[in-house]
Amino acid sequence: MERRESFQERRKRQQARRRLLGKLAAVLIGAVFLFGLCKKTADQFLLTGEKKQDSYIGIEDAGHMVWLLADCRQEQPTQAPAETTDAAQEFDGDNTHAAVVSAHAAGSRSTPDQVLDLMEKFQAESDDGYLTWTQAKQFFSCLPGSRELFLGGAYTGTERVEKADWYDWFDRARRKYDAAGKIQEETVVVLGILKGMKMDREMRKKARKLL
Repeated sequence: MERRESFQERRKRQQARRRLLGKLAAVLIGAVFLFGLCKKTADQFLLTGEKKQDSYIGIEDAGHMVWLLADCRQEQPTQAPAETTDAAQEFDGDNTHAAVVSAHAAGSRSTPDQVLDLMEKFQAESDDGYLTWTQAKQFFSCLPGSRELFLGGAYTGTERVEKADWYDWFDRARRKYDAAGKIQEETVVVLGILKGMKMDREMRKKARKLL
């Protein structure tokens, strides 16, 4: 009788142990599943953030495009005399814009040089390297009439400018300021670059004249 009870107790203990092990296994599987779900969610969030960052136009890229347009416009044989006046009226009330237009009207510096000055100024002031709408409007002041060619989103202040909107503007502006088709698109493969290396202004000019 005692052996029978001992056998039953041992059997109950084994069953209890199996149930405990089953619960532990279920908890472990659930924890692994939740960890995987959290990781997947975090990865998607990070990728979305990176993708969103990549959708903005950088100050340097935008500046190079405006420089090319300004350089082509400067080489045109004739300039409409009313363009500078129109630009000054369009940006009246903005000290920075008025200063750029005044410098252009006075002929103290070429428009392409003004673009480079603005680009360097924006880069020094920027925390992330992306072009804001306020900065974009100052670039527009170097190309009278170019603001009307921008048909992008409803920008009002310091929002970052989307690449798609900027490229659409550049395509329209190129047809206006580069009627001769001097600006050509080329695919360039970058093999490597030294960290911290910067091109000075003269090197930049020579590089762009090769396009």
